Amino acid sequence: MSTPADHRRRPVPLVVATALLSSAAGVLLILWLVMWLPVLATGTGASLVLWPVVLVLALGPWCAVVAALVLGLVARSGWPTASTDTVIGISAILVLVVPAALWFGVPALLVA
Repeated sequence: MSTPADHRRRPVPLVVATALLSSAAGVLLILWLVMWLPVLATGTGASLVLWPVVLVLALGPWCAVVAALVLGLVARSGWPTASTDTVIGISAILVLVVPAALWFGVPALLVA
């Protein structure tokens, strides 16, 4: 027997997906800033020596974003809400954008 309070609780996969997504996005942003902020600030590529280390360190958070995407899809199959759609959308964008952003940095127009 379910009570009305049971319907207001957020599903566990969605809570885990949200936590994974927010923490991984923060770590990926920090890694991107470590690698590309000196390039933006000075205009030189001296900090690009760090790119192999940053790419290896970014593998874990990127996998966490993929896990958040999967958990968001699992949560959506049971509880289709706007929150699950948001987690799925942000996760999908980050899965596609993060490798390119870490590899290529910023558009050439911002650097020049």
